[in-house]
Amino acid sequence: VTGPESPRSPWSRPVVGLLLAVFCSSAAVMAGITALGKQVFDATGEELALGILGLVEFLPAALLVLVTGTVADRFERRRIVSAAFSGEALFAVGLAVYAASGSVRVVPIYLLVLGFGACRAFGAPAIRSMPADIVPPEQMPWLVARFSIMWQIAAVVGPVAGGFLYAVSPTGPYVLMAALFLVAVVAINLVGSPVTVAETTAPPPGPNRLSDAVEGLRFIRRHPVDVPRLDQPAVGQVVLHRRAHTGGGHHSAIAQDLEMARDQRLGKLQGIGQFSDVARPVRQLVQDEDAGGL
Repeated sequence: VTGPESPRSPWSRPVVGLLLAVFCSSAAVMAGITALGKQVFDATGEELALGILGLVEFLPAALLVLVTGTVADRFERRRIVSAAFSGEALFAVGLAVYAASGSVRVVPIYLLVLGFGACRAFGAPAIRSMPADIVPPEQMPWLVARFSIMWQIAAVVGPVAGGFLYAVSPTGPYVLMAALFLVAVVAINLVGSPVTVAETTAPPPGPNRLSDAVEGLRFIRRHPVDVPRLDQPAVGQVVLHRRAHTGGGHHSAIAQDLEMARDQRLGKLQGIGQFSDVARPVRQLVQDEDAGGL
């Protein structure tokens, strides 16, 4: 089996499809997070309810972290991402229907968000590993930079669109979410069926063992220098995707799950703190507030 061929132009159909999918899915998530926070707070008026919402958003990624990385390595990532986006679209429709009902109970919202988070837990590490599947190593920095740019643009557009639509109608942001995820499903299928890491670097077929799942954690423990760099998507993904190309399939996917969990935890700051140029002032601002400096 040969690796991916180098296209004449970097803007090949797989690249365009991947970047469009990243933008649409990220914008959908950001719009949904914005609307969910407003809806839950309007229904309860309690900050604790917002804290529970954040926990429910993060919980699937934390509980499934040892499973989703292995799945991303052993199955075709395009299909994993497509299925995850389809599931997220269905849960977005469920949120729209519930918002239209006018109910102020938050438990159904938590359950829908839990299912949404489970889909995202499987989709995120798979899509973050896909650049290594569709471009040769020398094009990785070029693609990863644009991957991060799409995420940054979505981090701005998503909350603005979600907040505006929620002011018009509580169902609006969730309808937008579902539409964006459906576009993302179409876009990710433009990538085609690339050679996956599992086909080239995974262990021979055999029974799944727990050691496969925890190997990524062992790798991070042996290489602690790389862990802080995962706060920077452009840098972290270059490191992880290059490992994926050089035999670090399980290491790559599971480590990216940990990166995803960290992304969700920092999502309350709209993800700005993950980028090196903005992270320092934002984190300093938070530290100053905690110390009573503002």
